[in-house]
Amino acid sequence: MMIKHNAVFLVIYGGFSLIINEYFENKSLKKSMFKSVGSYAIGCAVVVIFLFGIIVIQRGTDDMLYWAFTHSKIYISRVSFDMNYFQTVVNNILSNYKFFFYSAFVSFILILIIPINIKTKTNIALLTILSVIMVFPGNQFYGHYFIMIMPAMALLIGFLFGGISLDKFKNAENFIKIAGIIFFLFGVFIHLKDRKELYFSPDYTTIIKKTYGNNPFLESAEIAEKINPELKPDDYLGVLGSEQEIFLYTNTKPASKHTIAYHLMVDTTISANPIKWQKEYISEVEKNKPAFFVFYRVGMSFLRTPNSCSRIFNWVGNYLNVNYDFYGAVDITPNESKYFWGNDAIKNLSKEEDTILIFKRK
Repeated sequence: MMIKHNAVFLVIYGGFSLIINEYFENKSLKKSMFKSVGSYAIGCAVVVIFLFGIIVIQRGTDDMLYWAFTHSKIYISRVSFDMNYFQTVVNNILSNYKFFFYSAFVSFILILIIPINIKTKTNIALLTILSVIMVFPGNQFYGHYFIMIMPAMALLIGFLFGGISLDKFKNAENFIKIAGIIFFLFGVFIHLKDRKELYFSPDYTTIIKKTYGNNPFLESAEIAEKINPELKPDDYLGVLGSEQEIFLYTNTKPASKHTIAYHLMVDTTISANPIKWQKEYISEVEKNKPAFFVFYRVGMSFLRTPNSCSRIFNWVGNYLNVNYDFYGAVDITPNESKYFWGNDAIKNLSKEEDTILIFKRK
């Protein structure tokens, strides 16, 4: 929950599961239930208080309150639900894993309608519902959000095909269980066969391109490999974009604490903070004089709105022209990006959007 706020629904599930288990075991709400739930709540609170305590000691309370509450509120309210977009994302995810998703769906329906242990029924159903809800806050439905439903899917599939007992073969119940596990193994085999290139001879460039489109993850690694030999241990790296991974690839310090550009682009009618942050970004970059500057001209790195502050764009062109030499460029394409260095970069760069510009300090 402290890493991804959506996971608060799993924290809620943990508390409800304790209540469900205590109630169905004792058929009443006894003192032991309140003790269990109280212990759970204290355990959760200790983690939160400890981490918030570290933030308070580091005098980051105001920033923490903004990012934990104000920005989260902006994030979940700025994009309205779009059924066409949601269906597109779901179809893309289902296309490669139909056997597992459909198995989990069938299992969920069976859990609701067949007479099984009521505690098991309630626990799995509640976990499934809350896991699905976790995907929805923000209405952006990035593919990796669906990872949060994997634990519930695993339980559902295990319920549908599992519970196998191989020590008895005579009655129909065990025959059905054995048939179930055979069917499951067959489904897994077909899945592996259909996706053998993904599992056994993966082309990582193709996988990442298909998954993340023009998000410049691959390109960041390539740029880092190119500039690393010219970087010193105490150098700063200037980045205008939201690709924080490049600091890891280059083992450099960011020239500004504002390393995610789309936070600087928040609608100024919603929050005035981006105006202040852009001023801070400019001041910090000018003070730290980064050895290299990487400008990601990629829409997904900014998520600009009509009411985003433009100060940073008005500043960056003149700053780079005065203090840096053009070092290289990347032309991002849907299949395989093209890299140009030195004079070739100037000759071959033919577009503005979906490109990356690399500059070296004079």
